Amino acid sequence: MEILICLFIFLAKLMETSLATFRIIVINNGKKILGAILSAIISIIWIVSTSLVVLNIQQNILRIFFLAIGCFAGSYLGSFIEEKLAMGYTMLMVITNNTLGSIICNDLRKNGYAVTYTKATGKDNIKNVLFIMVERKKRLDVSSIIYKTDKDAMIICESAKIMNGGFI
Repeated sequence: MEILICLFIFLAKLMETSLATFRIIVINNGKKILGAILSAIISIIWIVSTSLVVLNIQQNILRIFFLAIGCFAGSYLGSFIEEKLAMGYTMLMVITNNTLGSIICNDLRKNGYAVTYTKATGKDNIKNVLFIMVERKKRLDVSSIIYKTDKDAMIICESAKIMNGGFI
């Protein structure tokens, strides 16, 4: 019976920590209601799993271990799920050779991506700086289009939120 309780604690903590990781991402993407719902579910799971560990803690030391391992696995699983869902937007800033910037822009636009670019002064010469706002799920696709033309392009990726206007 004790091993079943330990497995329940592990699975509950796995689920709680995974949902907590996902909840942070959901809230960061402006989904407040879903974040609040997840928070309520997380609280219920936490109370149940923690109470099973804390009650008679001196007689059930193994439960602490299962709680900790569930926390570890849940954190990893939550990060994995977040990476696969890739919610939200990314701003890619590309620094490329002056002669390649317009070619990359045309390639990206042919593939349906909006690009803003400008000339800039680099350390040794003139560069093109491209700004591309994309869904996080599409950032690798955009990067591969860029690298087909300029394998030495510098791509800076930053999490972004749209405030107003634009084309995505």
